[in-house]
Amino acid sequence: MSDYKKSLIQISNIIAANNRDIVGHIIETRRVELSGLVQKHLKNTVAHGPLTGLIMSERTHWSASDKAAMLLGLYEAEVVQLIQSLSGKYSTFIDVGAGEGNYAAGMLVGKHFAKTICYELTDTGREVIADVARLNGIGGELDIRGAADKGFYLELTDVPPEECLVLIDVEGHEFTLMDEAFFAHFSKSDIIVELHDFMVENGKAKLEQLIADASETHTYRAVTTGPRDPSKFQELRMLSDTDRWLICSEGRPRLMVWLHFQPRT
Repeated sequence: MSDYKKSLIQISNIIAANNRDIVGHIIETRRVELSGLVQKHLKNTVAHGPLTGLIMSERTHWSASDKAAMLLGLYEAEVVQLIQSLSGKYSTFIDVGAGEGNYAAGMLVGKHFAKTICYELTDTGREVIADVARLNGIGGELDIRGAADKGFYLELTDVPPEECLVLIDVEGHEFTLMDEAFFAHFSKSDIIVELHDFMVENGKAKLEQLIADASETHTYRAVTTGPRDPSKFQELRMLSDTDRWLICSEGRPRLMVWLHFQPRT
């Protein structure tokens, strides 16, 4: 190894040891740049996976660095594929914590559901979801609502709960929304929740309580991020190995876990 390369490695090690925030910022900046390249190449339209054909908004609420993975069908692929596999049992998809509406709208574009009801806390998020609905011509089938409070499902009087598949991703608020009454209401429905027990106080105990509240009506299994193969995408062939793998990253602080609750009856 040359002295030049040794020096670069030493400098990199010093930066990493003394200021990991700098390294993280550099990585995140490159992920945003790569997402911009893929967006331009694919004209902001999902090219692979169950959401194929979805036109994503040019506006960004939170996912600037994840756009490339979303457009290639890599982002949360296990969850998206699970939703698709269950869609034949239900007419309505309830998306709580809809973000930019890519799942809510994409499931309609792919004709996996007849109707989607999505809840999003932020004004900006709801504006982006409305933009996605407009771009894809699905305004009538996509019902955009504000924050989901405890007992939110009681307002859905025109939607039989047994016709609904429920996805919840609310950054720790799942432990407030999902109690025994929630599971009883959706006793005949599949429910998928992204867990954030590591983000809240007494997360372990709250997770145990969540599972206990579901036990009368649902069984459950864990879903985690699986393997990715960026080499299969023709769109990425001219990128370096490092860049291809950065596109696969979802930038998470730890391995993410979802629970899939399945109705006992």
